[in-house]
Amino acid sequence: MAARVRGESENRTWNAAYALINDEQIRSTVVAAAAKRFGFTIDQVELRLYVGKFAGGGSEAAVREWCTQQAVGAGPIAVVGATDVVKTVHEVAGSKQYRDNAVLATLKVLDAAG
Repeated sequence: MAARVRGESENRTWNAAYALINDEQIRSTVVAAAAKRFGFTIDQVELRLYVGKFAGGGSEAAVREWCTQQAVGAGPIAVVGATDVVKTVHEVAGSKQYRDNAVLATLKVLDAAG
């Protein structure tokens, strides 16, 4: 997976699947367009790679390391794993202000059920 994310896989189709991450021209164009559309400066836009599950042994460390070396908008590419998302959702679910959100309500029910 790391070679694909970096755009270094022998399979160009796999590299293209991560073009937003590994193609400097594409990612800088997208970040600039997002900044303009939503009224931010480029250095206020963060590029993130959301990962459900890392494939292959050692690929997570390699992907995270490579992403920290990339300069895009607000800084390096942030890598956000599924456990990070679940942790954040769980924290938000503890808040009283989001009680009408179906996902958070479901999480609260699951927590109450043990």
